Amino acid sequence: MVQMIKNPKNHDWKTIDVSEGCTIELFRPKDAKYPLPILLFFHGGGHCVGSAFDFFIMEYMKDYKDTLIVASVEYRLAPETPFPGAADDAIAALGYVHTHAVELGGTQDGICLGGMSAGGNLAAVALHHAAEHGIGVQHAYLQVPVCHVNCSGGVHHSFAENGGIGALPCSIMVNWWNAYCPDPARATDPRCSPIFVAEAVLKKIRCRVIVVTASADVLRDSGVMYAEKLQAAGVDVAHFMLRGSHSFGSMCDTKTMKEVKKEMKKVYGDRSKSKKE
Repeated sequence: MVQMIKNPKNHDWKTIDVSEGCTIELFRPKDAKYPLPILLFFHGGGHCVGSAFDFFIMEYMKDYKDTLIVASVEYRLAPETPFPGAADDAIAALGYVHTHAVELGGTQDGICLGGMSAGGNLAAVALHHAAEHGIGVQHAYLQVPVCHVNCSGGVHHSFAENGGIGALPCSIMVNWWNAYCPDPARATDPRCSPIFVAEAVLKKIRCRVIVVTASADVLRDSGVMYAEKLQAAGVDVAHFMLRGSHSFGSMCDTKTMKEVKKEMKKVYGDRSKSKKE
């Protein structure tokens, strides 16, 4: 899989050093009209595993091969680097892409954010930072994001309902979370748990945000609450609930994913209109 991504037929690939321990894997379409939107993508894996050469990168490169620049972030992982390491890397990567957008082939107001699971968490962190600091974001896509972890239940009934089933059991989620955030006192920092972001920050978001949750996911309820918090703050948000578990809802609920992709195509474009003349 990694070798397939590292040898793309339709993209030029290079590695960019962002900060100590953090790099960006940049994939630029070979046959395209520039400038293009730049997708700053954060992979999943509980902040503990995974890499910038994620399966979903291949999907973006296939679906939008002529209309999208993909900048996949290789952020530092726990337990070697706990919070705020990955959050700091996400903000550093956003700053780099914003500063160098034109030379990368995009524009400063054409940056998109995306991520799955822990990557959705980091995309939300980057989105909040952008809103606070006046960095233009065109679009944000958060799939099954880690917005708040509470395996004891509480208001998040999905931990009790789905903690023993699906692709992400509660035991694995809590182990990853404890590795990323070993100090419980820091879990309410919005850079750690986006659900705690201030309403004043959300009111500064000017882009459309897509939040995708999964019905049989332990993270379902926190994702729903985050989407509702965005909506209450007046953010242009669309929430889609996939039928399925944490990682496989997009594969099982193809009907809902078609609706999600329609939304994404509005931003990432129709590749038939973007080839060089």
